[in-house]
Amino acid sequence: MFKGKKEKEHAFKVFSKDIKEKDMPPVLFLYGEEGYLINWAVETLLKRYVNPALKTLDYVKFQDEGEDLSAILDACNTFSMMSERRLVWASEFPPLRSASAKGFGSDGLERMAAYLKEPNPGTLLVFTTLTPEPKSELVKLLKSQAKCYEFDQLDYSTLSGFI
Repeated sequence: MFKGKKEKEHAFKVFSKDIKEKDMPPVLFLYGEEGYLINWAVETLLKRYVNPALKTLDYVKFQDEGEDLSAILDACNTFSMMSERRLVWASEFPPLRSASAKGFGSDGLERMAAYLKEPNPGTLLVFTTLTPEPKSELVKLLKSQAKCYEFDQLDYSTLSGFI
C-alpha cells in the first residue's frame, strides 16, 4: 500500500477540535494570513469562556502601540469575576511584528517568560498577528511555550467547511 505524504491539518480544524474538547491552554499564539479566521477564533474563545454579562470585566483587548508587556501581564494576573476564564487579547502587539520594537526590552521579555512557565490558569492570554517577525524574541518565546495556530490560506474544501 502506498503511503503518501500526510497533509497537515489546517489550524481552523485543529482549533475547532481543541475548543470542542475544552483543550485550551492558558497561552495561545494565533497568526497567519487569514485574519478573519484569527478574529473568528478569538470570538469563539470569548463566547465559550466569558460570561456575556461580565464581558467588560473579564475581557481585555490590547491593540494600542503604547501598551507594554507589564500592562498585559497585570491583566493576566487579575482573576475572572464570574466567567469560566478571563480573556486577554494582545492584537498586533509591536514585539510580534518587529525584532527591535521600541520600548520593549529584555526585562519585559523575562517577565513574560516567567509568566509562560506558570500562567494564571483562570486566564486565556491570546497573542495575534498577521505577520510575525521570525527574529522577534517574543515570537520565538511564544512558539516554544504557547499553543500555536497558524491560520494560513484555506483550501477550497476547508473554506467551504468553514462557511
